[in-house]
Amino acid sequence: MRITLLTDNCRHPERTDLIAQHGLSLWVEWNDHCYLCDMGLDAAFWQNALALHCSIDQADAAFVSHGHNDHSGGLLFFLERTDRPVYLSAMAPRQHFYSLRHIAKRDISMPQEVMDRFRQRLTLLEESTWIQPNMAMVRCPERSWPCPYGNQFLTALEEEGTEHPDDFCHEYALVFCHTEGLVILSPCSHNGALNICKACQDFTGEPRIAAFIGGLHFVDSPLVEKETGAFIEQWRETFPDTLLFTGHCTCEKAKALLRDQLSNCTIFHTGMQIEL
Repeated sequence: MRITLLTDNCRHPERTDLIAQHGLSLWVEWNDHCYLCDMGLDAAFWQNALALHCSIDQADAAFVSHGHNDHSGGLLFFLERTDRPVYLSAMAPRQHFYSLRHIAKRDISMPQEVMDRFRQRLTLLEESTWIQPNMAMVRCPERSWPCPYGNQFLTALEEEGTEHPDDFCHEYALVFCHTEGLVILSPCSHNGALNICKACQDFTGEPRIAAFIGGLHFVDSPLVEKETGAFIEQWRETFPDTLLFTGHCTCEKAKALLRDQLSNCTIFHTGMQIEL
């Protein structure tokens, strides 16, 4: 299995031909099939894919992890240029999402035009679902560990006009049943990486987790060192043999702690390839 980071917040300093952005997109090659997981903030994922020799138009399917625009912003671009199916939560296009973290309230919803023009291309999921016998989209209905502190700045607006703290029922992980155990792609992990891993184990019945790949949503805050430290202890205790690859919505302080204190943690960047 090969996973290529098409977009991330950071890029290798020598790859000036690649675009880094606050958005995540991953290209998965496995068992003679190709899959796109998230499309970043805009069309940069496609431009980077060309530079990285990834043929996005040949994807067998695409997946959107949740309704925020730094993961779904490029979805319209993808739909306009391919005829491939797209899987995502039924909640993602039904709600509007907002960030209150900065001075001005920001709309971070997925593009409305997606539903207006391409509804027939979308497979809208209501619950965890097997896409193929060895690949699933898994939501996280239960939480045994804390969710990221940064979630408190995020809200969801329902179709009828009610706004509330985002409960992230629209977030799914893309899970592959690899020979070495589960490979979990969880681009933002708003439900908490530990909770998501447990949900994937429960749904698939596979206790082994070979790798977890995605952002941890540890935002820069006065509590980030405490939050990251607690996660490191819990991760060591619960998933000591699992490879952890992270970046995107994981702030620099958190990355430094993870890199220094978790020997099986790798910080990813735009253009990086992960071989499993």
